[in-house]
Amino acid sequence: MAYAKLSGALLVRKDAPIAETVSVPRVTAAPTTREGDGLLARHLKSLKLPTFLSQYQRVAQQYASEGLDPSGYLLRLAEAELIERERQLIDRRVKQARFPAAKNLDSFDFAAVPSLEKNLVLELARCEYIARQENVIAIGELGIGKTHIAIGLGMAACRKGLSVGFITAISLIRELLEARDEQRLLRLQRRLAGYKLLIIDELAYVPLSTAGAELLFDVVSQRYERGSTIITSNLPLDEWSEVLGSQQLASAVLDRLTHHVHILDMRGENYRLRQSKRPQPQASRRWGRAREADRARRGAPVAQRFPLPARRPCPAPRDGGLMEPLDPHGFAALSGVSRETLARLESLWRTADPLVRAHQPGRRQHARGPLAPPFPRFGAALRVCPAGNAKPHGPRQRRGFSRSGAGDIGRAGG
Repeated sequence: MAYAKLSGALLVRKDAPIAETVSVPRVTAAPTTREGDGLLARHLKSLKLPTFLSQYQRVAQQYASEGLDPSGYLLRLAEAELIERERQLIDRRVKQARFPAAKNLDSFDFAAVPSLEKNLVLELARCEYIARQENVIAIGELGIGKTHIAIGLGMAACRKGLSVGFITAISLIRELLEARDEQRLLRLQRRLAGYKLLIIDELAYVPLSTAGAELLFDVVSQRYERGSTIITSNLPLDEWSEVLGSQQLASAVLDRLTHHVHILDMRGENYRLRQSKRPQPQASRRWGRAREADRARRGAPVAQRFPLPARRPCPAPRDGGLMEPLDPHGFAALSGVSRETLARLESLWRTADPLVRAHQPGRRQHARGPLAPPFPRFGAALRVCPAGNAKPHGPRQRRGFSRSGAGDIGRAGG
């Protein structure tokens, strides 16, 4: 059998068919629309393009209806992906900066601080001073808006893609001292020096210890001409020696901070005090009157706030301390017992003494009220005190009178 030599040591028969001698790749069928969408989704996930994955179908339908070219379709998807990534990056930077609150320069009232140069603040918001490693010092009284300006400049730097760190002076000193005690001071100092913009808020509010002032000087000197620093303080620069504890140390810190510096002089009325002086919105006339009446009642004596109902003097009892049978309404007026309590006693008598009702089938209803004639027996079985309190008199249990009923009268009368 004759053989032919092909590509190295491969030997094939000369009379073999072409299908046996040449390896032909298999051609698979084109995937369906559903299979293609699944493959595209997996590829977009592998490429980490979540915006492509969430919007490609909507944008495809839009471009198909408008009849535009495929390049515009891809361009719009790419722009949407970039915008979403930039937004997530800004949110991540803001979260890493640890701002106490999200504040922007748009919400700052420049008219309330006339000494502050608005044009200078807007120029700083362009973040060109960060590229030149320049510093910013905001000086002003308490509640003037220094922290608001510092956070606004920090937010602007985050939108520019720069790393920002925010911390108060007291927290910074505490972290530095703890890191020194735990043998991790160098790592913390490298992290502080790595920020493009470091904001130190509320410096000079509390005097620093000698060790804390020295550690603060190390942070400032390490960031000198390597990064920008924003410091807010309520003291002028010539009084920083009182906080740092040494005139020499204060001079060394200010020498590095003020070499390339923008000073924001902020003088004006306290923002919180100004907010508290604003007139409150007027309530409706109806609710205003109700509040005034309630306020007047609160300041009045107890006797005026809770007036007692007027009571007529109780007549003297007959011999033996018993009263004549009374009309229920008259009895209620004399003794102070409410009509509701009398109605409960009547129902109690009807349920507690069925034997009496059984022996009086032909009794007619009393003409003076809805109560049966035996009910005035309660009046005869009660001793009415001058104060208006009704108490049981006689045996513990009379016909048609129970201990629970007597308790109700006593409570109602008191």
